[in-house]
Amino acid sequence: MLTDKLILTSYYFAFFNFASEKTGSWKFFSSFNFGAAVNSGKMLRFFLKRLELIVTRDMNAAVSHRSDQPMPGTLSPRDCKSVESKAPPAAVSRQVSTPGGAGLDYPRCPCWSFRPPSPEPPCRMAVELDVFVGNTTIMDEEVYQLWLDGYTVNDAVKVRMAGGVLDECEANQDVLLSDTMDQYRTFQMCERLLQSPAKLANQLLFQIPPHRQTMLIERYYAFDDVFVREVLGKKLSKGTKKDLDDISAKTGVTLKSCRRQFDNFKRVFKVVEELKGPLVENIRQHFLLSDKLARDYAAIVFFANNRFETGKKKLQYLTFQDFAFCAGQLINNWTVGAVDNMVEDMDVDLDKEFLQELKELKILITDKDLLDQHKSLVCTALRGKTKAFAEMEANFKNLSRGLVNIATKLTNTKDVRDFFIDLVEKFIEPCRSDRWTPADIKLYLTHYTNSAHILDSFKHQAVWDRYMGVIKSCIYKMYHD
Repeated sequence: MLTDKLILTSYYFAFFNFASEKTGSWKFFSSFNFGAAVNSGKMLRFFLKRLELIVTRDMNAAVSHRSDQPMPGTLSPRDCKSVESKAPPAAVSRQVSTPGGAGLDYPRCPCWSFRPPSPEPPCRMAVELDVFVGNTTIMDEEVYQLWLDGYTVNDAVKVRMAGGVLDECEANQDVLLSDTMDQYRTFQMCERLLQSPAKLANQLLFQIPPHRQTMLIERYYAFDDVFVREVLGKKLSKGTKKDLDDISAKTGVTLKSCRRQFDNFKRVFKVVEELKGPLVENIRQHFLLSDKLARDYAAIVFFANNRFETGKKKLQYLTFQDFAFCAGQLINNWTVGAVDNMVEDMDVDLDKEFLQELKELKILITDKDLLDQHKSLVCTALRGKTKAFAEMEANFKNLSRGLVNIATKLTNTKDVRDFFIDLVEKFIEPCRSDRWTPADIKLYLTHYTNSAHILDSFKHQAVWDRYMGVIKSCIYKMYHD
């Protein structure tokens, strides 16, 4: 008969084999989730049935076993004092239930050769199982961040050791290496779920609390501003992905992390580009991101769709957050969705009808009398309120022509791409050269916009306000060193 130790071993391997068959993974406690089995009654019944058959088979085989060598954990022949006895001592006997229900005492001693007194061999034995169920997936946030940052296991171990984790846990380096490798394998198995975040909450393989799920998703889709600044406005294609080696070397972000971030941008772009509804809301719902991160991804999608130029030398002083703010203004005011929330692609494409209407603003610079009247109204409002008044008065016509010409050319795809370059060259740089302060910029643009409403012959007030509202916000954000 099997000893207690052997029986327990059989139980363990039954668990192990079952988990391996169901998950295809040797890593039992990480790959097979007991909670999944418990939640699925069919799987649990199948498992218990199989385990019962395995234990019954082994115990039946053990009943008829005879060997000159003792099994592990049993009495040896020289220690046994009941070899010649017809009945084994109580200390070495064991009761086994038979199909007939009678309890028979059989010896543990390997020296005993016996058969059950029943005329029929035992075909089934009663089995009692105690099943322990655990469902907590342990994830270390520090190791998760190292994995996201593209560190190898060995490099991650070095970082953790430098942080003093060995002193805190009183462990050695081998244990730390094993723990890090185990964590990395868990993250790799979770990655396919993180790529479709909605599946993470509904899957049964990993039991992860909701707050921990939120953390995993948010960090997986987080990105480095220095990296996204290099790819902002570029087509999210294989050609751009080939340049990630150079971008990694330039920014100091590991290549593995660059690829993860780029693939995330591309995945989000493909999912939302054809969806109806607000762009930010679509990203938030499909990828379960925070409002701030969803808005950042909306900016990335918007820039990639319209291919805005952001890489020119004159634009290098601008950060990703500068561009993201401007993208939000454009999305909320110049897209089709700004006036109609039931149109496809509404937050991705600019409103072409509005861009055509912008051509009507050209009258502000082509009509000389209107231009002079506009200048007079603005200068009257500014006089005595700023030290830069002389420069404002002298440069009014050039600045006005620059802003209006940007508006009238936005029907051309190339001019749309050069929108930010034009703002810098035609307005921001001239004001910076005259040392205007941010307060001067706000004062000038406020009166410049409001004075147009007083012009009697100017009839395009709604288009003017829609255009200048975005222009003012973008310039305020972009006007810094």
